[in-house]
Amino acid sequence: MQHITRWPFAQLGFWLVLFSVLALALAGQLPDSQAGWITCPPCLPPGAAPGPRRRRRAALAPRDWAERVRACWAYLGRSWRATVLRSGLLAGLWLASGRQGP
Repeated sequence: MQHITRWPFAQLGFWLVLFSVLALALAGQLPDSQAGWITCPPCLPPGAAPGPRRRRRAALAPRDWAERVRACWAYLGRSWRATVLRSGLLAGLWLASGRQGP
């Protein structure tokens, strides 16, 4: 915040947004979104049908489960080295730094 508000254009935008949010609050209106989250769901016009409903997925057959397990083990077989190397490097850095931290 301290670096952004050094620019005059950014300061103008900041104050404009702050003023508009305060004006909406004083007028009793909710903004459309707060911190990136939509506060009110969209309203459908009269006569519009809602979208298709999702179906529940059927249970996987035993051979599908076996194939998934095989794929997971194959992935772990390819990727475990990077994880162990990264963990070892972080442990070494922590030990070299004097073991400070939580």
